[in-house]
Amino acid sequence: MVLFRRKNAPALHASRPERVNGVSKDATDADKVIFTAHTLLGVCFFFVLFHFGLRLGVKIADIREQKWNDGWRAIAKVPSRWKRQHTEVLKSIELPRWSDASKDIASENDDKLGDAWLPPRLHIADEIRTLDYGVLFCATGAISYAENQVVPMIRHLIDNLGILPDAKERAALRKRGTYSGGSKQGFALVTTREFVDGPLKELVAFFDAVYLDEDLPAYPFDWQKETRSGSMIKATKVHVMASSPFDKTIMLDLDSFPCHSDFALPLLEAFGSADIGFTNIVDDMASVRDSRHFLGQHNSALVVLNMKSTRTRMLMALYIQAYHKLGEMKKSGKQFDQPSLMIAMQGKKRKDSLFEHRSSCLNTSISGYTLILWWITCKLWLRSSSHKMTNGLKYLMSL
Repeated sequence: MVLFRRKNAPALHASRPERVNGVSKDATDADKVIFTAHTLLGVCFFFVLFHFGLRLGVKIADIREQKWNDGWRAIAKVPSRWKRQHTEVLKSIELPRWSDASKDIASENDDKLGDAWLPPRLHIADEIRTLDYGVLFCATGAISYAENQVVPMIRHLIDNLGILPDAKERAALRKRGTYSGGSKQGFALVTTREFVDGPLKELVAFFDAVYLDEDLPAYPFDWQKETRSGSMIKATKVHVMASSPFDKTIMLDLDSFPCHSDFALPLLEAFGSADIGFTNIVDDMASVRDSRHFLGQHNSALVVLNMKSTRTRMLMALYIQAYHKLGEMKKSGKQFDQPSLMIAMQGKKRKDSLFEHRSSCLNTSISGYTLILWWITCKLWLRSSSHKMTNGLKYLMSL
């Protein structure tokens, strides 16, 4: 750099050589070649990383898209309100604590799981409880319902399916080792005193056990006092399911008429060793095998329960909580059992973030994030390279 110049006098220079475009004029041709080589290597390295980063991002996107697409075709058929609502209910439900358990109804041996309090089960004779399976009914409501729905169901089991009308007679056959289609399973009914004293009076003997609705455990609070009368029928059904006395239970709505006496066999074969079994409301959801399956509702008209499984009973505990919480939060005060069951199932899978609706846009973002990561890596590498490489790049730009 020229500091000053006298007339007819040679220019005076600073001690540092003059630089043009960041390259010393005194640099030799060999230095320039080295600068250029470093720069070209860096540029090539960057493009190689970019290429492989792009291919990796696309591969990850393809894998995730293939994994999710089949399932989301079924998910798309699920009503959108099922995916969006009930988040607040899901966040508020939890297993009741054993410290809050009522010692009048809770058994430490049967109902305690760590610090959790599981729903107490209705008591029944061991020989009935441990049968291959038991059929459980819940009948509450108006007297006309008992006359028009409950009585025809019981008459159908006796008259059309050939099941012996007296539970004691069936028990005697089992003791003698003589089995028929009518003696392989147990039957239990939860109903009201009005039904027992009225339309069902002549049919009570059909059941191995009959419970009144007032016999149901006050779990996890005195729900019968705090539940609105308009919601009592559904609430009773939810608590009956959670308190089933049979180790392996088939719970039927009273409008679900079996077609033959061995109706339970195909159900139990399909059920296998599962904890709980029911049918999808949206049929296509049967193909969704991951956690997204629980974004759909299930039909509670026919449910198979393994009551010996603590997982089943934990789900039932969450089911009860979800049912009552949903009723509290709805402005109408109405309570629904099937949405509550869906929430309870999601509660078991809470860590999977089910309410984050995943779609193909996530795959695109994964590819973009991969490229950004590679770009940052290259940038850091370039910054940490020798000063010669930087000078070489500037030299190339000056050509």
